[in-house]
Amino acid sequence: MMSRKGGSTLVFTLILAFNAFPVYGQSLYTPSELSFTVYADGYAAVYYSADVDPTRPRVNITLFGSLYIDVLVEDQDGLLLDSSPSEGGLSIDILGSISVLVSYFTQDLTSKSGQIWAFAVNAPVDVSIILPKGSTIVSLSSVPLSMSNLGENLLLTMPGGEVEVSYTIGVTGTRDRAVAVINDAEGTIDGIKAEGILVDEAEDLLQQAKEALASGLYAEAEQQAEDAEVLAHVHGIAAGRARDRAVAEDFGR
Repeated sequence: MMSRKGGSTLVFTLILAFNAFPVYGQSLYTPSELSFTVYADGYAAVYYSADVDPTRPRVNITLFGSLYIDVLVEDQDGLLLDSSPSEGGLSIDILGSISVLVSYFTQDLTSKSGQIWAFAVNAPVDVSIILPKGSTIVSLSSVPLSMSNLGENLLLTMPGGEVEVSYTIGVTGTRDRAVAVINDAEGTIDGIKAEGILVDEAEDLLQQAKEALASGLYAEAEQQAEDAEVLAHVHGIAAGRARDRAVAEDFGR
């Protein structure tokens, strides 16, 4: 297990030239698993595995962020592999390996505005994200594939692509947090309505959240606003899929 304390620290400062992830066929590797453990100070532990061609001597793998701390590269048997900085990531000696696991820490994937943190990444595959203890989700870029408690932490599985999770850390049930969550949910609902999508159920939940806020039931208001935003996302995705099916049917006629 990686530790941020003790031992020598290897820091690679690499500036990404492109935001998009690479064309993997040309890069000679296939991403297989990606997970992040986010800490309260904004650091994130990254665990990224990929399948590689064992007949190739080296492979360049694009990483996430631009500052990589305590980098560790292993093959499928847990043996350490040599690596060196490359544009946007690492160049890894892989001859004879069929997969690699790269683990490191970075502070480049989180940002903070007021009391609200945001974690953002462009993920080539579905991604698991463990949020800090005591986190409350404020908004999500899309509906999660799954969500569960992992002890005192929240564990999310998000679909690949542009992923953003906004959250707060600390005591829940304050008026300021309830207001922030309600405002974010209202913005999401208004944006989906602007596309001509009906979100009546989400609007009803949001109204209940506002009433709970007015009554001083801040924790209840937070939860109802979060549920309203998730429901609005569900309606938006369902409407998008319905449009896609209609277009496909028209095209097939």
